[in-house]
Amino acid sequence: LRARVAVCEVRAADLRFTTEEAAVFLRDVMGLSVSADEVAALEARTEGWIVGLQLAGLSVSAGDMAGFIAAFEGTDRHILDYLREEVLARQRPAVESFLLRTSILDRLSGPLCDAVLDEAPTGSQLLLEEIERRNLFLIPLDAERHWYRYHHLFADLLRHQLQRTQPTVIPELHRRASAWYEQQGILDPAIRHALAATDFDRAARLVEQHGVLAITRGELRTVLGWFDGFPAGQVRTSPLLGTVYATALVMADELERAEACLRDAERHLSSDAPFAEVAFVRGRIALLRSIMGVATGDFARIVTLATEALRLLPAHDMWGRSVAQSFAAHAFRASGDVSIDTERTVVEAARQAKAAGIPALMRVSLGVLGRLYVCQGRLRRAGAQFSEAAQALDARIPLGLPMHAFGYGELLREWNEFDKAEVFLTQGIEALTGTNVFDAHVAAEGYIALARLRQARGDAGGAMGTLDAFAVLAQPRDLGATVVALVAAARAHLWLMQGNLGAARRWADSSGLGLEDPVSFLREREYLTLARVLIARTSRTALALLDRLLQDAEAYGRLGSAIEILVLRARAFQVLGNPAGALQDLGRALALGEPEGYVRVFVDEGAAMATLLRRAYALGIAPEYAIRLLGAFGNRSADPDPSGSAPQGSTIGASARPEAASLLVEQLTGREREILRLIVAGASNQEIAKRLFVAMGTVKAHITHIFNKLGVKSRTQAIAKAKALTLD
Repeated sequence: LRARVAVCEVRAADLRFTTEEAAVFLRDVMGLSVSADEVAALEARTEGWIVGLQLAGLSVSAGDMAGFIAAFEGTDRHILDYLREEVLARQRPAVESFLLRTSILDRLSGPLCDAVLDEAPTGSQLLLEEIERRNLFLIPLDAERHWYRYHHLFADLLRHQLQRTQPTVIPELHRRASAWYEQQGILDPAIRHALAATDFDRAARLVEQHGVLAITRGELRTVLGWFDGFPAGQVRTSPLLGTVYATALVMADELERAEACLRDAERHLSSDAPFAEVAFVRGRIALLRSIMGVATGDFARIVTLATEALRLLPAHDMWGRSVAQSFAAHAFRASGDVSIDTERTVVEAARQAKAAGIPALMRVSLGVLGRLYVCQGRLRRAGAQFSEAAQALDARIPLGLPMHAFGYGELLREWNEFDKAEVFLTQGIEALTGTNVFDAHVAAEGYIALARLRQARGDAGGAMGTLDAFAVLAQPRDLGATVVALVAAARAHLWLMQGNLGAARRWADSSGLGLEDPVSFLREREYLTLARVLIARTSRTALALLDRLLQDAEAYGRLGSAIEILVLRARAFQVLGNPAGALQDLGRALALGEPEGYVRVFVDEGAAMATLLRRAYALGIAPEYAIRLLGAFGNRSADPDPSGSAPQGSTIGASARPEAASLLVEQLTGREREILRLIVAGASNQEIAKRLFVAMGTVKAHITHIFNKLGVKSRTQAIAKAKALTLD
C-alpha cells in the first residue's frame, strides 16, 4: 500500500503544534496573555506536544509567565502526574527499568545503552525500536535509527523518578557511560559523565590528556564548561590540571585569572613529584606566560619564556614544543633580524606546527613566517604563504586568525588590492572581538593597516575612526608602551597624509624621540613618521636619521624597511633641492620594489612622489614600473601632499599636465592626440577612419607615429601611458 502511495500516515511530527498553532491554542483556547517569545519558549520546551501545552497552561500562574516558563520542566506537578500515570505506569517492568536507567543519557544508541545497563549486546537496540514503535516519547536522530533521544519533558520525568527510586545506581550508570564514550574516542560526554558520577579523578585524567588539544580545535567554551563541574579545590591543588585550566583562561583572554591559576600550580608542585612531571608542569607554565606576553607586546619576555619552555618540555609533547617554537620565532619581531639564520628558525617552527597537525598552531606559525618574508621584502613569497594558509585553515577556529588575517590584509593593501585587503582585515578584527588570545602588536598593526586603506580610498574620517576604534578595544587592557607609541605614530602619519602638519608636529615634539637615540626595530615605525615630519619641515636632520635607519635595515636583511626608507630619502633630497640625490634613491627603491610588486609604499607619499616618478620615467629609470605606479594614483581631487602643504588638485591630473609633453620623445600633434583619445575609448582602426573621414592607411600611419612618440609597441601600452601622463 505504501509503494502504491495508498497509505495516509499521521505520525508524531504531524500532530505536533507549530509555533503559530501553539500561539492560537494558548491565547484563544487557554485564554493566556503570552508574548511571541514566550510562545516560542513553551513550544520549544514541549516540542509541540499538545497535552504538554495544555498542562502548562493549567499550571501557569497569571502573574509570572516568564518565571514559569524558565522553570517549566517534566517535574511540573501536572506533567509529572500525567506522564507517570498515563505513560510510565503502563509499561512492563523491563521497559520501565530501561527507560529510567537510560534517562541519564542525552543521546541513546543500542551499544551505549548495553554498556550502561551492563546488558548482552543488541538487547538495547531491540528495546529502543519497540519503544519508538509505541510512540513512548523517543525521537530518532538519524535516518538509520542508530541514535535517539527522549522528549525533553519525558526525560525530566524519568530522571526525577530515577533519583527518587534508585539514587544509588546513578553514579555507576554515569561511570559506565563515561567509559563507553572514552573507548569510542568521544571526549566531551566521557568527561561530563565522569563529572556527573563525581568521579573527579577520572575526569581530571581525561582533561589533562585531551583538554589542550580540544582548545586548539576551537572547543574552548566546552573545556571551560568542564571546569565548572570540578570542585574548586581540586583544580587549585592539582598542578597539571591547573595548567590546562590556565590554558583555557589564556585563550579566553582572562589573563589575571590565568596568572592566579599558574601561581597555584607552582605553589602545589611537590618537590617529591617525579622529575619529568615537575619539568613538564614548569615547561607548560613558562609556555603559557610566553603566550600571555603578546597581550602587552613584550617580545623580550615572550622569547625568553618560550626558550625556557623548550628546555623543559619533553620531546613527546608535540603541542607544547610546537607552540614554544612558534613563540621563540617571534624574536625577529623584537630585534628586526630577518637574516637567513632567523628564517631557518621560523621555517622550522612552521614545519613542526604542520607535523603536529594542529590547525590553529599551523596558522600562527604560517602567519609568523609570512610576516618574516614581508620584512625581508619578499612579498610574493609571503603572499603564497598567506594564501596557502587561507585555503587550508578553518576560519571558524579563531585561534591565530588575527595574525594571519592582518598580515595577509596588509600585504594585499600594499599591492593596492583594496577589496581583498578589506575582507581579511575585517576578518581579523572580528576574530579579535571573539574568544581569542589578544596579541597587542598584531591587533595594532591590523587596525593601522585598515586605517591606511581607508585613507587611500579618500575616507579621512573613516581612517581616524579606525584608530579610535582600536583605542576603545585597548582601553580595558594594559598595553605595552611600544604598542601605544606605535598607534600614536600611525595617527601622526595620517595627519600628514591629510595635510594637518600642525598636529603631526605636536606629536613629534611630544613623542620623546631623539635623533641620536639607538636604532630600534620596535620603534622603526615611529622614527619613519618622525622623518616624514622633518621632511615636511625641510629639515636636513631627516637624512641623518634615515641613514641610520637604512644601515640597520640592510644589516639585518629587512629589505621591506629599506625600500620605504629609500623612498623617504628621495623625498628628503627632493625638498632639499637635490634632484640627483632624489632620483638616485628612488631608482634604488624602484629596483628593489618592482620584482615584488610594491605599490602603496610609493603612492602613499602623494603628489610629490608622483612628480618624482614622472621624472624617473623621463630619464628611463624603471620606466614600465614608474608608469604602473603613476596609474595607481588615480585622479582623486584634493589629494594632499604628505609634506603637510595644503591640498592640491588631482595627483596626476592638473599637476601632471604641464610636464606631460616633456616626458615624450616628441610632442603629439593635435590630430595624433585626437586619435589617441579614440584609442583610449576603445575604437578600432576602422572606426577611427570612419569617425575622422580619413583613409585606413592614414590612421595606421598616425598610430605608428603615436607609438614611436610614446615609446610603446601596442595599443594596451599606449592606453596605459596615456592615462598615466593624462594625454587622453
